[in-house]
Amino acid sequence: MARVPGRGRRHLHHPAGRRGGRGGRVRRRGGRRARGRRLGPRHGGEALYVVQGSQAHLVPDTASSAGVVRALDFTPDDVVPARADWLALFGTGAEMTPFAVEGAGGVPEGALGQIAGVTTGSVVVNADTGQPYVALADGRLARLSPLADAVYATRENAAERIVVPADALSQVEDATDGIPIPESWPTAIGEPVSPDLAPCAELDVEAFAAVLVPGQAPDASGRVTVSPGTGALALFTASPSSPEGPVRFIDENGLAYAIEGGPSGPREDALLRLFPTGGADQVVPIRVPYAWGDLVPSGPTLSIDRAAMSQTEVPVADGGEEATP
Repeated sequence: MARVPGRGRRHLHHPAGRRGGRGGRVRRRGGRRARGRRLGPRHGGEALYVVQGSQAHLVPDTASSAGVVRALDFTPDDVVPARADWLALFGTGAEMTPFAVEGAGGVPEGALGQIAGVTTGSVVVNADTGQPYVALADGRLARLSPLADAVYATRENAAERIVVPADALSQVEDATDGIPIPESWPTAIGEPVSPDLAPCAELDVEAFAAVLVPGQAPDASGRVTVSPGTGALALFTASPSSPEGPVRFIDENGLAYAIEGGPSGPREDALLRLFPTGGADQVVPIRVPYAWGDLVPSGPTLSIDRAAMSQTEVPVADGGEEATP
């Protein structure tokens, strides 16, 4: 869990923080996969999130929030401080709070309403398979995943589950639409990341999405680290199909250099000079969501015009040394 102050396969990796407990914590560093999840604390002005797979789910500060945390098998020790820009790497999933069933407490239509004790919103369990469902007002049953079942059980005034023989449910239709369970919720309750590892956001470039994975935290907290001798040329954009956005080269020092065009030539010419391919073809940047660019400090801008300046004219990177053209 993460707590945030309230205000071909290529990957970019950004870890959160080291933890001292069993579950997840999230600090800045760098589908739904059930493996790996994190929880974040809640103090004044802070928000609590469950991060699992590629989504971050807010746990609203309500009467049921403590129950939701327990239902997902987290403890207070599993909360990890996280910066808002780290959480922004993930998609925004539906809030992790008990969902509401329209018409709750009434009698369902059809055969379902004839079963003793069943009302709209009841959890009905198939006695033969153990599969839980929630009863809908139109007489259908909506299947509950392990995670949805656990969260729904924390609702106020939750009634006892009703175990029903399979033959009594033979005339009851399963719901395939109009289901009150949020679609963005994971289906399984994920395994916590091991205490000796850090929760990391890993960018799957093909999927254009970050996924939470266990990994090693860099020694220097709060800094971007890049493997020696490597780098990335990235187009930071709003969607995987958008051609618009800044192009930046991220070097092994963890600095991002914007590559721009100018009077002496377009950005494409600058790319061809910086990254020659031996022909007319130019290197193609990988597409990266905007949020990842916010984590990397900026170096000087690279362009044909700036390369023509004298060394004393070249802009200086924030907190860095003069760049040599």
